[in-house]
Amino acid sequence: MIQAVILASDETHLTNFSGSKVFHALYMTLGNIYGHIRRQPQSGAWVLLAILPSSSFTQTLLNLTSPQSYVKLNKNEAASLPGILKQHLYHECMAIVIAPLSYAKRRPHLVLGPGNKIHSSMACLVGYIADMKEQFMIACVNPKACPICLAQPRLHNSTIQDHCTAKPHTGSSTLDVLYRVRNAHPDVPIWKFRTLVSKEKCGVSGYVEHPFWEDLDVGPSRFIYQDLLHGAHKFFWDHPCKWIASLIGTECLDRRMSLLPKEGLHHFKSGISKLKQASGREHRDLLKYIAPALAGAPRVTPQFRDFILALLHIIMIIQLPMLDDNILGELDKHFEVMYANADEAISLGLRKNLWIPKLMALTHFHQDIQLGGVSSNWSSETPETLHKLLPKSLYGQTNHKDYHIPMLEMLTVHETKRVRHEYIQWRSSIQSSQLPNQSLDHTQNYGIKIAQRPHKQGVAITSLTAKSGSLAGLISALCKFSAKAQADATASTSTATHQISGTYDLSSPWFPRRYNNLDLWWSYRLTIPPFNEFYEGETRTIWCKTVEDHQKSKWKGYGSCVFVLVHPKRHGIHSMSATTLKGP
Repeated sequence: MIQAVILASDETHLTNFSGSKVFHALYMTLGNIYGHIRRQPQSGAWVLLAILPSSSFTQTLLNLTSPQSYVKLNKNEAASLPGILKQHLYHECMAIVIAPLSYAKRRPHLVLGPGNKIHSSMACLVGYIADMKEQFMIACVNPKACPICLAQPRLHNSTIQDHCTAKPHTGSSTLDVLYRVRNAHPDVPIWKFRTLVSKEKCGVSGYVEHPFWEDLDVGPSRFIYQDLLHGAHKFFWDHPCKWIASLIGTECLDRRMSLLPKEGLHHFKSGISKLKQASGREHRDLLKYIAPALAGAPRVTPQFRDFILALLHIIMIIQLPMLDDNILGELDKHFEVMYANADEAISLGLRKNLWIPKLMALTHFHQDIQLGGVSSNWSSETPETLHKLLPKSLYGQTNHKDYHIPMLEMLTVHETKRVRHEYIQWRSSIQSSQLPNQSLDHTQNYGIKIAQRPHKQGVAITSLTAKSGSLAGLISALCKFSAKAQADATASTSTATHQISGTYDLSSPWFPRRYNNLDLWWSYRLTIPPFNEFYEGETRTIWCKTVEDHQKSKWKGYGSCVFVLVHPKRHGIHSMSATTLKGP
């Protein structure tokens, strides 16, 4: 049995403007675990494997006291020295951590597998999740190069298709360059070694002479997978979105985004230019709003529109939870449209060239899907969420001094308690499944959830009916609900059918007086069940507005529903009445 090891590393700040303490975490999971379980941060599928030291080396000095060690550094070499030392530190630590995965030290182990059977297991590195910055450091390439292919930036007479059809950047090609330069210059120091490697013009950075994956039987072009969060969502936010804002104007784009209706997504009511910080949710929701905002905009040529729409189609397709050859064929067609219209961004003066590392990474998703499955398996959103659950939450429980050892001790205690709790649950499920006429219920509850406190409490129903004539149907709905409840209590079905028909008003004897004052909610959470086992349940926030809210707001919406809770003492909306309000 092969244990498919997946690593993920990311650097996060524990404090800002008060020491700027950095926590560089290395997480590990197994590809043998189902993908929907790995994507749940609290499922325990990820473990904190190591804490990588991080230092900026801002006060690094050279010992040049003796005449024999005198070396004169130019300005560029002195500026690159802290970065060289930082990458050396990273690769040295990673070499220690993944030493058991090297080809020479890899040994099979006997483990207890499913069905209480002993299996011979061997661990192999199959994937590494990292953002673009760490991908450059892992693959030992320049920031302007591509960690996956041998494409090089060409400023003149180059097209995007030239960059996307380059040969793969294998680990052996990188090591060959490093060995060749070292054999030719065996005594040069590390800062001079970097300069000599850069003269080869092959994309290799030369910061590190011995990468941590040197002893592995797989290179970075095979185990580095493109990050869906940074390589797709954040890429569109950082580059195409800014091109559109520069082309049609920031004010025009903000006004168009604010006029779009709110359909359970993040509504950019003030546009996107004034957002101080955008999370992954805003990045994803922007992709669903930008196409209608771009329609009919000034200065937008058909070629540029097709280029943006092709990018949107590509990003949407690679997010699908299940892909086949037909869908990948459609993906190739959208890539061809993107290649054919990409130069329009240069013609409009938005870019001098299209050498963007994240744009190059977008073209490698096709290869990643064929080798490693759907791209949701390789999103850094889960490791970034683990920062809140593991290091940041544990750091707040320490005295903020010498915090690494206490954090690891608390993490050990939490992991032990979690494993014991899951074992007890597993044993109880086994025992309950062995009982006669009993079966485990694996279904999930889907429906409507509302806040504990209403947005408006104790609103007189007469004020609601007086403001809008369309709310008159609310009275009939409450009367019908009360009549049906009384009929069910007396078990008189025929009487209930006769009594709940017709239209009622406040003077009706069937109107329950306890509903003279109502609690109102303007929003609720709607959980939609998945389409099939390959999809996940979707949760949306549905907003409802009154006539006054429509008049005060800039967006003039139509057909918003107001839901009234008729049983305040019961949890959830068990019986509700919906009335449509049309804004002016």
